[in-house]
Amino acid sequence: MAAVTEIEVHDMQRGYLQLLDQITKRGRSRVPRGLETLDLGYTVVHLTNPAKATPVDVGRSLNLTLASAETTQLIACTSDVAQLISITPAFSAFNVDDRQPGAYGPRIKDQMPQIVRELSTDGESRRAVATIWRSDELEIDSPDYPCTIALHWSIDGDRLNMITTMRSNDGWLGVPYDFTMFTRLQLTLAWCLGVQVGTYTHTAWSMHIYKRDLAKLDALHEPQSIVNSPVPPFTSTRYDTRPGERCAATALNRWRRANAWARTAMMNLPASNMTLPPYALWHAERLRPHYSDGLYCKHCGYVLPRTSQHFYTHYLANKWKGTCKRCSKTRYKKTPESRFASRCARYGVTPEWFKEQLERQDHVCAICRSTPNNGRYKDFVIDHDHATGLVRGLLCSNCNYLLGLADDDIERLDRAIRYLRGAS
Repeated sequence: MAAVTEIEVHDMQRGYLQLLDQITKRGRSRVPRGLETLDLGYTVVHLTNPAKATPVDVGRSLNLTLASAETTQLIACTSDVAQLISITPAFSAFNVDDRQPGAYGPRIKDQMPQIVRELSTDGESRRAVATIWRSDELEIDSPDYPCTIALHWSIDGDRLNMITTMRSNDGWLGVPYDFTMFTRLQLTLAWCLGVQVGTYTHTAWSMHIYKRDLAKLDALHEPQSIVNSPVPPFTSTRYDTRPGERCAATALNRWRRANAWARTAMMNLPASNMTLPPYALWHAERLRPHYSDGLYCKHCGYVLPRTSQHFYTHYLANKWKGTCKRCSKTRYKKTPESRFASRCARYGVTPEWFKEQLERQDHVCAICRSTPNNGRYKDFVIDHDHATGLVRGLLCSNCNYLLGLADDDIERLDRAIRYLRGAS
């Protein structure tokens, strides 16, 4: 049986130095794909304080803008390879048809609302797993195979623990950014669920360093002080009216906010920064010089150049459609059930939530109390706040148009009510 290296650390400043020391002292020579490495093999790192997950002030020059982009795209459940290339041109090696095939965000996009719901309804659940590696991965010739296999969360008492399982991890290039973005996701999810942050466990089947990077380790030194990660999670207490309450509706609403904040921070969305909490504004300021001006495909989750290569235009309208051509050609092959599930996932809810909400509304529109076309699911609109992404309820199309035309302006709607009363 292969030996397992286990390291328990309080912070990743000293923990990073300890991990690299173990690789250089105990790693064995391996040459995958003709590249020489020192490989420590199966390695488990237990981080007891995920807030201190970034190895700063240790002589390792980190690109915090790249850390921000990877964190933001993960929590936004999207991928913008043009933005990553703008920050670090080395990402151009992973560009396939303006997509990064192994990007984590699109792969967990539809899984995260299910995980939030699972943990918020069953605090003892062991099924909160987001799978990144796919069964057909090796059948596809790709320059970018995901290094991460799966992400797992569990609640122990009132603390959210997280385990990341990786098939391969570059100790020099990858570890600082992997620990940063995965723990930011953990902290964000803990806020969504209304619980404290527990431990973070990072498991790699191959923890290694390429020999070409060994000379760079000479610049490392002990940190002068232990600090929290400079990269913040996407959390806020401003809108947290029921702190500590773990229920599905609250948790899903918080996840939708965090997801919307992350997408707004990484994209050039009009007049959206005013709705961002301070932590999200930190990311927006970092990423603003690297906005790609791409379009977000609401089905696959990729941000792609707004060109006719990737998007159709609306008939007789001077604007692009919100679904890329690849998804437009495949989405209509789905069954009605899968189309319904995709529609729910687009707003961060589940089919179960939709059906429960419909029961709460007695199968009628939340505003006019009518039953559109016998109350079939497709005849109800999922109404949401465009500023925060918060889902409010189910409406008929007429009432949804009413709110849209009024721009959700309460004063305008109130004046309309007074006008109608005065006219009668």
